[in-house]
Amino acid sequence: MTHTPYRRLAWASAYGFLISVVLSLALPLVTLYAIELGASAALTGLLLTSGFILPTLASLAIGRWLDRVGSALGTRLGSLGFVLAPLAVVTLPSLATLTIAHVLIGLSQVTSVIAVQRYVATISTSRERNFGWFATFVSIGQLLGPILLGIGLDLHDFRWLLLVTSGLGAVSLAATLAIPRRGDANAPSSPFDDAVREPTPLTTLWSTLRRRSAATTLAASFATLFALAVHQTFFPVYLELRNVPPTLLGFIMAMRGIASVGVRPFLATLTRLSGQHARLLAVAMIVTCIGLGAVPTTGRVAVLAFASFAIGAGTGIAQPLTMVMLSNLAAAGRHGAILGSRLTVNFIAMSTATLVVGALATTFGYAATFFVVTLIPLGAAIILANPGEASRASGRSHAS
Repeated sequence: MTHTPYRRLAWASAYGFLISVVLSLALPLVTLYAIELGASAALTGLLLTSGFILPTLASLAIGRWLDRVGSALGTRLGSLGFVLAPLAVVTLPSLATLTIAHVLIGLSQVTSVIAVQRYVATISTSRERNFGWFATFVSIGQLLGPILLGIGLDLHDFRWLLLVTSGLGAVSLAATLAIPRRGDANAPSSPFDDAVREPTPLTTLWSTLRRRSAATTLAASFATLFALAVHQTFFPVYLELRNVPPTLLGFIMAMRGIASVGVRPFLATLTRLSGQHARLLAVAMIVTCIGLGAVPTTGRVAVLAFASFAIGAGTGIAQPLTMVMLSNLAAAGRHGAILGSRLTVNFIAMSTATLVVGALATTFGYAATFFVVTLIPLGAAIILANPGEASRASGRSHAS
């Protein structure tokens, strides 16, 4: 069977869609179910943080390992974790089981996401187009997940939603059979072949961070995932405190996915119009700031939906764009290592967000906390807006 570039991109996009539905269900479920079991905001933050520690430490090693074994095994192991974690919570519902399941979900996320992203990075040299379309289907999954969450909370219970999440994990596991055993050939060449050829995961990360272009991109990735973690884990709690009905809650959360779906197919076009990757990334950070800052201004559904939409537009551009920028720095066939560095930074952002936001929300309330959170993407935008940094971070765009 011939695996053409378009067939490979179609498979990767379908798989990305499935795991994004699973994750967009699982992460809010962890938060909401923890509160259902009696956890405070601070304890919920600690629980979420504990689930990010091991994936954070493991992502670099997993990325290097995937460079050796290929993407197929990574996607299969990741999907298997998505099947088992929700079933564990259904079988033994407790905060301890929820924490263990959250760790397993985090490890599965790292393994499956790095595997499928490195697979996309090796399809052809048109990375803006490939990552743009891949991320579009990821966004569609992120759109569907919150809708299922809202309907499930309205009509059923947490057990039903957990079983649905596990079932979708099983579908993604079946989908992995379509990927070739080592479907990682035809990687584009890179002028930075030494960037990821270090002997250990820590030296890989250090070598990456020493490059100002990579460090700037990773800072933006940190800000993006910090904002997304706040949206996925604490925004639904804030909406519940505002007495937003479950169905409307799902709709508001889904606005982020709608925005991402709308902007991501045009990533290559937006890159050409902006002239530089870093310039476009700075704009995305500013749009994210606007969304986060709008959250606590009012309890009106329209404003909250706009905030979610703005967060989705900003992060919807930033996520695939940082994948493109880092993939351009990777050696041929070694995308897993540098994308693992990105996942490490992302998990640090997610764990920091859940810990800091949980503590701030307990002390000052959710409204004040959302204002503070805007400083993170704002700082990234200021760095990227510096002309020297913009030049180092990306140079002229080369979308094709």
